[in-house]
Amino acid sequence: MSKRIIQLYISIAIICLVLPTLPVLGQERRLTYEDWYGDVKKILADHYTGKTVKLKMAIPATRRGLELVDGSLDRAADVPSTETLAQSGDDVTIQSFIVRDTDIELLLNKNGEKPKGRFFPKKPRIKLLFSRELTAKDMTIETINRWLSPAIDVTALGSAQQASVAPPMPVAKETPAPTIAKSSEEASAGLPTPTIVSDLATSEAEYAELTVECPGKYARIYIDDAYSGHAPRTIRLRAGVHSILVMADGYSVWEQRLFIPGGKASVVKAQPTR
Repeated sequence: MSKRIIQLYISIAIICLVLPTLPVLGQERRLTYEDWYGDVKKILADHYTGKTVKLKMAIPATRRGLELVDGSLDRAADVPSTETLAQSGDDVTIQSFIVRDTDIELLLNKNGEKPKGRFFPKKPRIKLLFSRELTAKDMTIETINRWLSPAIDVTALGSAQQASVAPPMPVAKETPAPTIAKSSEEASAGLPTPTIVSDLATSEAEYAELTVECPGKYARIYIDDAYSGHAPRTIRLRAGVHSILVMADGYSVWEQRLFIPGGKASVVKAQPTR
């Protein structure tokens, strides 16, 4: 068998292996930004990417990098080897910032140094792991900086005042303080209210928790035109009037404008028709 035919067979085999993975990779890229609170994740990524920070801890020369679980160093993930990709005091630039359901990953680039490794270069990275699913409440610069502070100097990453760059939840356009009182008048005029199931803490009178349920499989929820995940899901939002839209394959679009009472946990059951 000639060398050219062998090369042709190898090329065909590689193409057959790679092609099935392309839709999956594309889906993963979409999920990174289009799933729950996608717009907020984009804002956070834009805020952190490109920032140069100083390390407070060394990053081991592993593909897992430095891992912190629920804000604390994961001692179980420590590698006995003294080999590192970056040392405490080094300046590094955040190359990418990715938020997933239960972790946040920062890929770093050590200034002035090429990645180690020939085929799959190792780059320093910090991974924040959580024993729970991240919520809208976690999606602020102030909260994320607090989690990162054991590993890096967060001075260059923004202050508490800048936390509004990444709003804690997708909400409608802000309205003046008397929103709740005004919305109450609208509600009394006939605007529907979801079923109230419990009270929230008294200090959270301006906010509410709304659980959206739908019989359709993988039903997509949109609050005030912002994608908010799949039903059933509990969403934290400001009290007041909101537009709830639910889309499920095989069902008609269900949409309703509701008054969401402050300080309450409530539920709405979308009833789209087939």
